[in-house]
Amino acid sequence: MAEPVGVLAARGYELLAAAALRTGMDEASIEQWADHAADAAAVVGIAEQSGHALLASGHVLMSRHQPVEAAQRYQEAQELLGAESSAGVRARELARAALRTADRGPEGALADLTIREREVADLAGQGLKTKDIAEQLRVSPRTVDVHLTRIYSKLGIASRVALVRLMTLAG
Repeated sequence: MAEPVGVLAARGYELLAAAALRTGMDEASIEQWADHAADAAAVVGIAEQSGHALLASGHVLMSRHQPVEAAQRYQEAQELLGAESSAGVRARELARAALRTADRGPEGALADLTIREREVADLAGQGLKTKDIAEQLRVSPRTVDVHLTRIYSKLGIASRVALVRLMTLAG
């Protein structure tokens, strides 16, 4: 893999750590990406990149089943990234999901969903499009959209991207 541009390297490595967590890679792989993120952030000395390194560190803690500690890292990252930036909003969502996991176990954040909503959430979390989910569940795309709206409301999130992140954290 080619080395990413210095000022964006920590962000790229953090995304790789997040993907490794989502796909169930071993803790060592996630930690390796987080280490790269921390090193890259240290080189450029930019607060935003340090925030991404903290997010990567949070991913390592989630892989170790330490959601309270991960939530703290995600909250620290949010402070560096800015609460209104897209990365800051993502950090806040990750912190909330980690705390829900800590409060109610790995499936805690999803416990309030109906069986059908959980099916839709699982498929959306795998990256399927609305049309594909509808075909697989034999419902209309509009029905899938209604389920997604209810899922977002129950989980306190605002997008499919946030749902994928939550599904990643919930395992």
